[in-house]
Amino acid sequence: MLTGFPPASSKEEILTDWYQFFKLFGLSPDFSKLKFPVPSKELQQVLVMAKGLCLSRVFEVCAKANFPIHFTITDCESSLYQNIPNNYAVRIRGLQQAVDSTDMLKNPTAPIRCMNMLERLVQGLKFFLEQGMPLDTETITCCSDKLTANCVITTEWSGQGTIVTWCTKNRAAKDSVRSRAMLTLPPSNKALMVQ
Repeated sequence: MLTGFPPASSKEEILTDWYQFFKLFGLSPDFSKLKFPVPSKELQQVLVMAKGLCLSRVFEVCAKANFPIHFTITDCESSLYQNIPNNYAVRIRGLQQAVDSTDMLKNPTAPIRCMNMLERLVQGLKFFLEQGMPLDTETITCCSDKLTANCVITTEWSGQGTIVTWCTKNRAAKDSVRSRAMLTLPPSNKALMVQ
């Protein structure tokens, strides 16, 4: 099973790995106060997002890594430059293919939510750099995204890059369309935090 997130024996090793990753974006995040959600049986891998990251920067780094993103969504140019306001960590499956039902797009159940477009592209780039292959070679990931006014979008591998496009009714009806679940950290529930 390919995850793209090698097992690490400590939180420090995990954060060091992510810190090195975000240096590709010209970021030097301070993860000293970052907390992880307690892993569930299915959601164990850690995905970290760094303050200051934005879609336009992800596209630039992906292009330099010979991992092109074909962004076909129009009328959302301003969202390309919206920075993440804070560092945060979530737990994911870390699988190459998306396997979760798209029902969570309509009925999210905290602390589980669906991966958004930026998170999916970060996971995809990290997976590609570590495994030498893309995500979603057999599936299509459906994302509900604040960066595009909560519209539903999809990402899939075309053979020549990752395609990001609107999720039309025809596309949503495909058997290969799945979402990617994440375990988030509710700020009010300290019982779910790992220091």
